[in-house]
Amino acid sequence: MRLTKASSLTLFRTTVIALFAFCVLGIFTLYIPHASAQTALEQFGEVTRLSDTSPIIMVARAIRVFLGFVGIIMTIIVMYAGYLYMTSQGVPAKMDKAKTLIKNGVIGMAIMFLSFSISWWILNKLLESTQIQGVVATAKKYGEPLKGSLGAGIINSTYPVNDAKDIPRNTKIFVEFKEAINPASIIAGYSEGDIGGPLNTSNVKIFETDAGEAGALAENAVFVSFDIAKKIFVFRPVNYLGSSEMPKNITVNLLPGIEKLDGKAAFSGAHNKGFSWHFQVSTEVDLTPPQVQSIIPRNNASEPRNVSIEVTFNEAVDPTISTGRYLLGEPPLFTNISTTFHELVEGVEDLDPTIIEGAYEISNAYRTVTFTTTVACGQDPCGDVIYCLPGNKDLNVFLKAAPVDPTNLPQAEDIIPDGLADAAGNSLDGNGDGQGCSGVVNAEKCPEGSNDNYTWDFHTTDEINDTIPSVVTLSPDANQGNISLTDPISATFNVFMKGSTINSNTVSMWPRNYVGDVVDSWWFYATKQDQGDPENRSTVQINHPTLVALEQGAEDYYPVFDQGLKSAYQICMFPASLADSNCEGAVSAALPYCCNGKPSDERCTAPPLAQDQNPRPLPLNE
Repeated sequence: MRLTKASSLTLFRTTVIALFAFCVLGIFTLYIPHASAQTALEQFGEVTRLSDTSPIIMVARAIRVFLGFVGIIMTIIVMYAGYLYMTSQGVPAKMDKAKTLIKNGVIGMAIMFLSFSISWWILNKLLESTQIQGVVATAKKYGEPLKGSLGAGIINSTYPVNDAKDIPRNTKIFVEFKEAINPASIIAGYSEGDIGGPLNTSNVKIFETDAGEAGALAENAVFVSFDIAKKIFVFRPVNYLGSSEMPKNITVNLLPGIEKLDGKAAFSGAHNKGFSWHFQVSTEVDLTPPQVQSIIPRNNASEPRNVSIEVTFNEAVDPTISTGRYLLGEPPLFTNISTTFHELVEGVEDLDPTIIEGAYEISNAYRTVTFTTTVACGQDPCGDVIYCLPGNKDLNVFLKAAPVDPTNLPQAEDIIPDGLADAAGNSLDGNGDGQGCSGVVNAEKCPEGSNDNYTWDFHTTDEINDTIPSVVTLSPDANQGNISLTDPISATFNVFMKGSTINSNTVSMWPRNYVGDVVDSWWFYATKQDQGDPENRSTVQINHPTLVALEQGAEDYYPVFDQGLKSAYQICMFPASLADSNCEGAVSAALPYCCNGKPSDERCTAPPLAQDQNPRPLPLNE
């Protein structure tokens, strides 16, 4: 078969059309927005368990495979034409056929090579484009918008926590800031000296999620109170949230107009749009009183005098009535917990107990209250002051239950209760009988003599416990893969840890891709668990959004346990130690930190930002 001018022209036109088609395909696929498609594909893949790869990429890859296959066929045709030419034995017809096949094969190979080069370039650009868009899609998986102030920004904790379920309708809402806040920016008509007031709806919106901000609670529908440090604010809705017929999602928006006590904006930098979170209230009302879950020191224990006193409840308690301070000569400020001892005067015990000066702080998702004295007695390895209780004394700790409303047991009778109560307003059940009866005699539930205050005793020695806290186990361990995407990150220490030092400044977690949308959506907060541990140890946990798997575009995650984290004896974690968690080599005076499983002479931090965008606040206490 001879290649005529007509067939050559046809071949040329076919080549031009093929090249044009490839160019159109490249331009079309490069400029299709992938972000929205990516999200839909990922959702489809999660539900169906099928591939969530973009169809455009799948088609481009198929084209590349097809062209490669065609190239092999062309090579075989040229080899076959060469065979025919070598065996033609000078016969003109056979030689012409071989020449035609060789010529067509070479032209075809040239077309295939050019097409293959174009498709390779298109595919690479597609992958680069998808990778960039993948960061956006991945960022959206880290959390929801306006959550980034929790942990990385000015918010230390909330109650209920983000995305909590089955919250009772009569719950209060707590927000703890890391710095003192101007109450006037949260309380409408606030004047210095007020202990609370109506909601400033210009800066705080509380509403059913489906209804939107248009259905937000009105100013007088919420009573707001705060702690003495003006960092923790409690929102008490006048009426129950949600519905008695079906669960409802509640959203709380803290807007950019909220100010610090110095007048500066509370939300700034990467988090200048404010903070938002949501939770779901059930159809039920909580009438179960809180109980004491664990105490430090143990009842009747003998402890070194630098021990911190802690009580952990089985649920969140109102922080405005469980925190505060007592200073000699000043009235107690919001404290319903006291630590006392009896002095001996000429061998006779003074009947009037001496109240120990100090401060009460709340932590651990509003479940743990820690008492620290004001008497300095030394320094820890970080150079921080250690505070001590009176040595060689028998001490008593007293928790006051709030007086209850006789018509609505166990609800506290006041808007701001005069004693300990939970987030739903239920008074403390100090004797563990399931009833809250403080100040009430009720033949059915509260017989005469019922006492719901809680008290315990322990003895102090003249010793100082200087044990350096170290991590006994990590879960997951350093550099471990295939971890749960939802479980908290946890570290178990060799001693009880001081709850008030466990916060988002000392315990943090960062994804490497902390850029773009992730800055506004990545959140974390820390809690601890030490109930029932026979070895007197605490486990510190980092709660976080759902993680993103490596195959979905994420990179490594970096939990950071800072030296500001202290034991119950106020000793900092220095030098850092991973006792049983495979720190490659021992820490020492020259290498006092253990970072990512290796000794280091510098404090551990998360890696630098993947891009030079909004700077990340480092979780350090310099």
